[in-house]
Amino acid sequence: MPLLKALDIHTHFAPHTGWMQRLHRSSNGAVIKAVDGVSFEVASGEIFGIFGESGSGKTTLVRSLLGLTPLTSGEVWFRDEALHQLPPDARNALLRKHARLIFQHPDAALNPAFSIDRVLDQALQLHTRLSPGERIQRTSELLHAVGLPATYLAKHPHELSGGEKRRVGIARALATEPALLIADEPTSGLDVSLQGQILGLLRSLRDSQGMTLILISHDLGLVRRLCDRIAIMQNGQFVEVGTRDEVSPEHCQHPYTRALFEAHLTL
Repeated sequence: MPLLKALDIHTHFAPHTGWMQRLHRSSNGAVIKAVDGVSFEVASGEIFGIFGESGSGKTTLVRSLLGLTPLTSGEVWFRDEALHQLPPDARNALLRKHARLIFQHPDAALNPAFSIDRVLDQALQLHTRLSPGERIQRTSELLHAVGLPATYLAKHPHELSGGEKRRVGIARALATEPALLIADEPTSGLDVSLQGQILGLLRSLRDSQGMTLILISHDLGLVRRLCDRIAIMQNGQFVEVGTRDEVSPEHCQHPYTRALFEAHLTL
C-alpha cells in the first residue's frame, strides 16, 4: 500500500457575496472549483512534486489532504487509514503526529514574540511526551539537523535571514519525526544559493531518515531536479503525472506541459 492515496478529490468554495459573487458566477458558475477531481498515490520514501502556476489549486489540495480545508468529496488514505471516515479529532491527531506541513511564508508561520527555542519547544510539548530536559536536548538536535548552531535557540525570527527562517520551519516540522513532510514553496523568495541549500537539506532528510516528501512549487526546474515523480496541475486538475524522464521536453504528453517547456520557464 502507498503511504498516501487520494481518490477523486474535490474542494469547492461558495462564491463571495456582493460584487465577488457576481464576478465568479459570471465567469465560472455557482461555485469555485479549486480542486476538481484529483487522484494520485505517494509511495513511502518518495519525493513527489506538484507543479502549478499561482492559483492552480496546489496549496488547496494539500490543505484538503491534511484536513486544514474541508473536502467537498473524495477519499484520502494515509497508512491504510481512511482519513475521510475518521472523526475530525482522530484524523487531526493522526496527521499532527505523522504528517507535517512546511508553510509557504515563514514570517507568518513563526510567532515574532517567541525565541527559536520556544518555537521548537512548543511543538515538542504539543506533540511528544518528552520531559523538559529531553526537550532542551531535542531542540538542539533539531537545529543541528537543519544546519543551524545551537546559539540560534536564543534568537527571535526577526534576527534571522529568509533561509534561516525556512530552516527553523523545517526543524519545527521535524519535531514529531513525521513519515510525511509537505513543503509548500520552500524556496520562494530566496536567492539561488539559498535555494540550493534548502533543496539539499530536503534531499538529505529523505536519504538519511527515509522520509516521504511532497514538494509544491511553481518552479518546474526545481521540481524536476529534486523529485522522483511530478504532477502538473492546471485549473484544479492533474493534467500529467510521471517520472522526471516522462515529464520532460522530449516525452511529455499534455499540451499544457509542452507549452510550459516551449515557453522556456526556469528548467
